[in-house]
Amino acid sequence: MSGPADQAGRVRRDALARLARRPMSRARLAAALIARWGDERAVSEVLDSLARAGLIDDRAFADEAIRQALAEAPAAEAYLVARLVGLGVDEALARQRAAAALANHDEDADARALARECLARAPESLPIEARLRRVAGRLARRGYDEETVRSALDGLSPG
Repeated sequence: MSGPADQAGRVRRDALARLARRPMSRARLAAALIARWGDERAVSEVLDSLARAGLIDDRAFADEAIRQALAEAPAAEAYLVARLVGLGVDEALARQRAAAALANHDEDADARALARECLARAPESLPIEARLRRVAGRLARRGYDEETVRSALDGLSPG
């Protein structure tokens, strides 16, 4: 017969295995462990222990997720916050980390740079209106608001 210590050991091994495969937010890891083991108390105790050991750190996780997102392409704060929340990061922490990451960024300049890159990659065989719609869509998907998108498109000189 297995006791609470055995259950906590299994939960801990599972948590460590999941973290070894890829970094996870505390909330996402908790959801996965509860779904598998069903023991919320054991999961909470294990996660507290892992957090004390520095193996779960939502702030560091958020910063790394932001770094990866911005390495793909420029993005607005709204995009970064939504991405982090989708990964299980608390919304307040997501907003704080996204704002900190973009503190030295010029959103308009980033949007213009992304717009130029997208336009350069759009097939020349498409009419300019279609290429500009694609650019606008890409900017919107990266979280830029309508005014920023419009401004970035106005700054393009189709070639």
